[in-house]
Amino acid sequence: KDLSAFRETGLGTSFLYLSEEQTESTPRVVVGHQRGEIHEYDLDNLTLAFEFLGHTKTVTAVQTHRKNLLSCSLDQTMRLWSRTEDAPQCLGIFQLGSHAVALSPALAPLPMSQVFVASWDGNVRQVDLKKQSCVNIAQITEDTELTSLCTWPDAWDGQVHVFVGTADCRVHHWSFAMAVEPRHQYNWKCHDMAVTAIHAIRVGDDTKNDHRLFTGSEDGSIKIWDVTPDSKDKYTLLDDLRGHEGAVLDISYATYHTRRWLFSASRDHIVRTWPFEDIKVRLRERRAMAQADTESRAWTWQWAAQAKKTQKKTPNKGKKPGKKK
Repeated sequence: KDLSAFRETGLGTSFLYLSEEQTESTPRVVVGHQRGEIHEYDLDNLTLAFEFLGHTKTVTAVQTHRKNLLSCSLDQTMRLWSRTEDAPQCLGIFQLGSHAVALSPALAPLPMSQVFVASWDGNVRQVDLKKQSCVNIAQITEDTELTSLCTWPDAWDGQVHVFVGTADCRVHHWSFAMAVEPRHQYNWKCHDMAVTAIHAIRVGDDTKNDHRLFTGSEDGSIKIWDVTPDSKDKYTLLDDLRGHEGAVLDISYATYHTRRWLFSASRDHIVRTWPFEDIKVRLRERRAMAQADTESRAWTWQWAAQAKKTQKKTPNKGKKPGKKK
């Protein structure tokens, strides 16, 4: 198939996969570009389905909002687009007052008309699309830019949990609720360079739900973290995925052709697909190796203690007695 439609648009800076259920037709991919354009492609025949024109600088994030599309840009605006028409229209322009770098829709118990937007001024804004105003703001940092953001797929403990990546290599965990000030939960260093992409996934079955956070960085790596509530291993590193030779710009997760995939887009002009089952196997192997290492250390300590105890009880034969005075 001809891939020239993808190449001619230049560097893609944001990436969004839309399933058949979301489009009510064929699977699509939405790509935001460095020059400000947004293109939606039909994955079955690799043709351009929609073109969204309006941003004047780099598009930093694209997300769905019901049947519409949301985008934010370094032109300090967030735009709401209609994608149900043959000719997409801009339904609203929101002036943010700072370079917007990431956005994510709010979830229940917050109103579905709200979204979170992260920007270079260190703030996360809670914007109500229906009221067309900012209803809340949380200052994440004072001296560094925000570079990525995601909300947890569903709320736990009655709050919406937001994870924010920063230019100083850290991830900040905040919680939001109705009629309550945003609360800082935790922050930790994730990478050696800026955290440029972040995505949260819940894995497991109905009896066990493990919460995983995927973070991408300027150093080209993708790291997997355990953020399961009440877990003794919360905020610990589980795995490190390598392959990109440039900064990881976006991470997405989807089910395609009955298989689950992790997608990552990079400044090396490559979109990589990571089979999720392979990732789970890697995690199980690392967990088993860590457990074996722990048990080995325990046995080593026990044998050393036993040998020392035995040495004290055993008389030192062969040593000549000293002369009596």
